[in-house]
Amino acid sequence: MLNWFAFFAWVGCVSQHTKAPTPAPQAEPDTSALIASAHTTGIASIVCEQAVLCTLETATGQQTFDPKTGDLTVVSDQVTPPSEPWPPNPSPPTLEALWNQQVNNQWRSPFRAQIPSPSGGRLRIQRGLTPGTSRVVRLGGSVLTARQAPDPGHVAYPNALALHPTGAEVYLIVWPNPHVIAFNARTLETTWRIGLGGPAQGLFVSEDGRYLVAEIDGVAPEHQMLDYEPEPRLTPEATDPSADESYRWLNRPNASGTVLVDLGSGLVAARLKGTFVGLSIHKKGAVIATDSAVASVEHMATTSSP
Repeated sequence: MLNWFAFFAWVGCVSQHTKAPTPAPQAEPDTSALIASAHTTGIASIVCEQAVLCTLETATGQQTFDPKTGDLTVVSDQVTPPSEPWPPNPSPPTLEALWNQQVNNQWRSPFRAQIPSPSGGRLRIQRGLTPGTSRVVRLGGSVLTARQAPDPGHVAYPNALALHPTGAEVYLIVWPNPHVIAFNARTLETTWRIGLGGPAQGLFVSEDGRYLVAEIDGVAPEHQMLDYEPEPRLTPEATDPSADESYRWLNRPNASGTVLVDLGSGLVAARLKGTFVGLSIHKKGAVIATDSAVASVEHMATTSSP
């Protein structure tokens, strides 16, 4: 049964939390947060013990990554079989129920086709009939013109919106456009925007609200004529539906790069080749991995909008 009390309690408490970071807009990405990085092939998963040591499962065995030095060490040539995909969910929970779980468990905030509005109702992107006329609409409320929609004849990826865990700020990435647009969840006024350097698709905002993960340079297969469709899956008990593992099977444009945005500064903290594999956050920063690279970063200096 839907925990409506929990959902409305969350909506009512949003304004009591610390507001989401609203960094000043930046023209160029900055990777000064990078501490160490390394390249290897066939990375399938990453597990980190805070900022001390990370274990990588790769196509050739197990390796460790030192987040402080970037050193990779082979520890085993035993290959771990890939896990079975989570099965499709024929009766997915409502958006409100998903948000109840997400808030109560302090899980990641994924990009979705629709997100709840702290002012009531839902926010969703409405595709325009002509180039540059997409809009973010609040059902029964105000409208934001995004002006970064694909042409009407272009295949669309619907997961364009993510809400900061505090509920204060929304992030919009409309593939195949290169920008992240942040706007106030209540007023829909744009607070900042940055370019990611290539066609981008959003994946999620970290559970602590500090980082946003997106992939870039994604393309649809030549044979694909229809828009991408969300594919809800049955999540193992007590598992975040947006855990690292879930992105192994998420149907999305085939990307060749991944970016990590520090939401406290509004800057790109890391840019890696390959598709996203995993993110581990800690008190001072994060470690991110793709299928061909791994990097550690520290929090960047927080800036505020003018």
